[in-house]
Amino acid sequence: MFFAGITGYYTATVWIGHANYYPSFVYGTTGSSYYGAAPLWRNFMSKILKGRPNKAILDGKPEDYGLVKCTVCRTSGLLAGKYCTNVYRVFLGGHQKPTQTCTQHTATDFNDEVNAYIQTVYDRMSRYNVPENVRAAIQAKSNAFIEALDAARDYKEIQSLFNAYKAEMEALLKPYASSPTQTPPPTTASPSPTISPTTAPVTPSPRPS
Repeated sequence: MFFAGITGYYTATVWIGHANYYPSFVYGTTGSSYYGAAPLWRNFMSKILKGRPNKAILDGKPEDYGLVKCTVCRTSGLLAGKYCTNVYRVFLGGHQKPTQTCTQHTATDFNDEVNAYIQTVYDRMSRYNVPENVRAAIQAKSNAFIEALDAARDYKEIQSLFNAYKAEMEALLKPYASSPTQTPPPTTASPSPTISPTTAPVTPSPRPS
């Protein structure tokens, strides 16, 4: 196995192994792991660079060298889509940059999760003695949340919005959890989430499936 590294002064690669592949390494060992080549690289490079001031690897900006910063999906190797959860950012040469966006990860699973949660919010509103002004606030915040999801740029932002929305809904409903409504439940079940925002007091507006 090997490890390659670059400093502002030197570039070096360390390879370790056995000519006959025996004895074998600890299972799961990679070049950058604790038992791999990286610790050796660090040890000798720290001695070589001892006393030297920090120095950038490149003079100028990456763009000066024709490099482009890309967000890439680890699964497909293509440009990360909005719903790719395992991504990394890397500088690539213009000819190396992927030209297609990942289509393996879609909104379906996330939308199902959002829809299910919004439905629980409205179900609890039906069970709790929630004042009309709070119901109206929940309706407005739910619609605003859906609009924000549509405008989000990536999955990290989407997840952050969802977490914030859930925290806000729990805070709004918590004071009424111990006071179930005394009125008979409606004759019809609470409607399932729909895609388009509405003005109805208890109709959520979640993501499309």
